[in-house]
Amino acid sequence: MDGSVKIIHPLGQPILDLVHATQEYEKSLGYVSEETTVKLNSVIRSGEILLQLHHTFVIGIGPSHVVKITLSLDYDHIDNTQYLTTYVPKLPIPHCLGTLCSGRRTYLFMSRAPGSTLESIWSELSTKQKISVQEQLNRIFQHLRAQSSVNSESHLCLGSFVSGVCKDVRRVQRVSSGKIRTEADFNDFLIHDPNKTVTPWVKMIRSFMKDDHRIVMTHGDLHPRNIMVTLEANESHTVHGDMLKTSEKDILVSSIIDWETAGWYPESWEYVKALNNIDVRGPLRDWVDFLPTDAIGSFPMEFSVDHLLDAWLG
Repeated sequence: MDGSVKIIHPLGQPILDLVHATQEYEKSLGYVSEETTVKLNSVIRSGEILLQLHHTFVIGIGPSHVVKITLSLDYDHIDNTQYLTTYVPKLPIPHCLGTLCSGRRTYLFMSRAPGSTLESIWSELSTKQKISVQEQLNRIFQHLRAQSSVNSESHLCLGSFVSGVCKDVRRVQRVSSGKIRTEADFNDFLIHDPNKTVTPWVKMIRSFMKDDHRIVMTHGDLHPRNIMVTLEANESHTVHGDMLKTSEKDILVSSIIDWETAGWYPESWEYVKALNNIDVRGPLRDWVDFLPTDAIGSFPMEFSVDHLLDAWLG
């Protein structure tokens, strides 16, 4: 961080404790003090780089916290997680612990999800462990879908929970220019590209897109890279009264991360986007067999139509 560090969201107490600071320094000015900036820089530089993608870094700052440093922070990420913390408090997600801006860089401080990404260990898991992940995801998303009914009156349009912006993330991200209130309008948004002409072939694709799905609370990117898991020794097996450790560990879903594309979407959207960018010949080729379909449903026809649309949008 260099120069003036502007406060977008006040730092939470866990981050203040890391640098032995208090809230008083920021409330009146809206900027972080020079002393606290120096301490934050020291903490970040001594942290562990967990992810580097282009100009974005995720750095572990101690066992319980991370900071995401990026040139292009999507503020829906913060708003969506805060919305879910309020309305679905038992959902296992990271919590926002403050956002700072320094020059072109934004620093998002969050609680740290324990473990590693499901993607990084998927090929090493047994079928039993994969089924366990599926069952846990079913419970998590059944809880989210149940809250969809409770909070159904809180949304007036499709899209992100707070901004109400619809997003379609493929090779590039497209966002809606205005409010979208029906699935029919959402489907029209999906086939619209200002740089392309809607051909008869695309109109044919549109004719297969259903307009009558339920609108539900959706993650929007349920990819194994966004599922954090831990592995723990299994000591539940007994022989002649003696407790024995088995070679296979229990796998536990610790957190669902990256909620920037979340919001109110058609019920088929979770299934469709969970298979987006999955290499059918790669290590995640069997991911489709372990999706939490008891909770999110199974929509192969919608996925197939979206696959055709993806080929056209390029």
